[in-house]
Amino acid sequence: LDAAADVWARLRDAGFAFEPAAAFRYLDALIEHRRIAELDAAWTALAARHADKLPRRGPGENLLVNGDFETAPVNGGLDWRVMETPGVVARTVSSVFYSGGRSLEIAFADTENISYGQVVQFVPVRPRTRYRFTAYLRTAGITTDSGPRLQIHEPHDPASPPVTLPQVLGKTSWTAGTAEFVTGPQTTLLTVRVVRLPSEKFPREFRGAVWLDHLSLVPIP
Repeated sequence: LDAAADVWARLRDAGFAFEPAAAFRYLDALIEHRRIAELDAAWTALAARHADKLPRRGPGENLLVNGDFETAPVNGGLDWRVMETPGVVARTVSSVFYSGGRSLEIAFADTENISYGQVVQFVPVRPRTRYRFTAYLRTAGITTDSGPRLQIHEPHDPASPPVTLPQVLGKTSWTAGTAEFVTGPQTTLLTVRVVRLPSEKFPREFRGAVWLDHLSLVPIP
């Protein structure tokens, strides 16, 4: 990985032309090996170089990239990653939004008690720091007693309990969820994930849609 970092620095400084996705495997390796300061710096340099293709963090102190979903996720780096799942369609739409002009829509067909967690973003953070996480959700036709929700995990410490916003059920207008938490003494990376947990009650067939918009993760005093 040290050799890869040297190659990255040469590519960055010499101005070689390449598409942003060509760097994603390097960024994933930095995540895997917990080299988060290098990950943060590499993404910042990549986003600055490809400002027309990659979204940036913000505004203000918001650490999330593309928290308003104004551009389609690039599925790599520190932007949102949306993994294909049978029976589920996740996409940015302009027909429903809380702010700006777009939101992320996740539509569930009739699925058998699906366990879902395929929309995720990695976020570099500081240890021993208090953060406030806020998200706006809207739903239509969500069935069963277990609906979509947002969770924050420490990916390098699976035993650490997640920070979870309240689930949304049925049909709702835009509703804000918020949570405050303090990162652990060794925490330098978090994941923000959309999840739906399997229901333990009948009927268990799951369908409906959820829209997400105006997500933020900011440090607070």
